[in-house]
Amino acid sequence: MSAETPLSILIPWRDRPELEETLRRNLPHYERAEARVVVVNCGGDGDMAAGIIARAGGGRTRQVDLAAPFNRSFALNLGIHFAASPKVFAMDADIVLEERTLDDALAALGDRTFVTIHTIRESDPSPPSWSTGLTAPPELVTVRRNLFTTVEWADGTETTIEDFRLDTMDRSRCAAGLILARKADFEAVGGYRSDLDGWGWEDNDMMIRLIRVAGLERREAGAAIHLTHGDAVRDLKGREKNHSTEANFQRVCGRYIRGELEGTYGADVRAWAARARVR
Repeated sequence: MSAETPLSILIPWRDRPELEETLRRNLPHYERAEARVVVVNCGGDGDMAAGIIARAGGGRTRQVDLAAPFNRSFALNLGIHFAASPKVFAMDADIVLEERTLDDALAALGDRTFVTIHTIRESDPSPPSWSTGLTAPPELVTVRRNLFTTVEWADGTETTIEDFRLDTMDRSRCAAGLILARKADFEAVGGYRSDLDGWGWEDNDMMIRLIRVAGLERREAGAAIHLTHGDAVRDLKGREKNHSTEANFQRVCGRYIRGELEGTYGADVRAWAARARVR
């Protein structure tokens, strides 16, 4: 695709105009890291993507067009394939990194680690309904909710991930979906699972397999801003967000029970790499 660079930023995309804002705002971070950006247009308007990249890509952004229905895991698998870098960062089109986040994440990435972003804040946070008109007393800083998932394997070992963390005061949360890892480690676990449909759990599944199969440890670093939007722009396949997430969780559990710990990277690349249009 191009000469090798230290880092590739992968952005799955389908008709999201906010990409222009996030590319422009993140470009200084990408330049400092000598990173290349790969926008994977999965089922969207290729000319729209090309226009955004021409205006905001800073000469370091490439486009891969896939004439297929949008699927984040599928888009990321093809992005990993076309990434000409030893390090790969799975991003989204609506994320703005804070000043030192990419630097800190790269510093935390080692031979036996992968990195997720520690904190996501909304660009337009809505206060919790119970706090309306209230002022927190001096002894209360925040109320935080955490959700962990533990997989107990047949050999008696366990893999535990924090897949949800919400600060109920400022509405910040963890960012399991923004994963920085070595390309070789993504490939070692078979990439993402494109048989997961709609929205949710492809990132948690990836973390579990990076830990279990690749033997890596998770690190967290930095913070980012999510450009607030409703569920209408998500790929929910006509379902509620929670229903989509639960359906994918059940699919993943079935894979684990059957001992199927490999993603669909190989199959996706074999079927689509030659059909992709790279600009």
